[in-house]
Amino acid sequence: MPLTAKERNLIRREHERLLGSAAFEKFSSGEADKISVQEAESFFRVDAYVTGEARTEKILRTKNRFGDDADLGSLIKLLESKITKGG
Repeated sequence: MPLTAKERNLIRREHERLLGSAAFEKFSSGEADKISVQEAESFFRVDAYVTGEARTEKILRTKNRFGDDADLGSLIKLLESKITKGG
């Protein structure tokens, strides 16, 4: 089913937010090892209060939407491992 204009705009804005994140900035400048857990959580819009299924769903939504993105795909995999395996 094709996306509505509203859905496309939401996805575009989310893509821009991810590209503007501290995690992406460090990743793209070769400092991926300096990305904090907090920056990784912020990237996925989760924090200590988002746990269990809700946390998994937010991460999965980002991964499904942008996992194949040339700019974001590798970063998503890295950050997912950082926050799901405790760093």
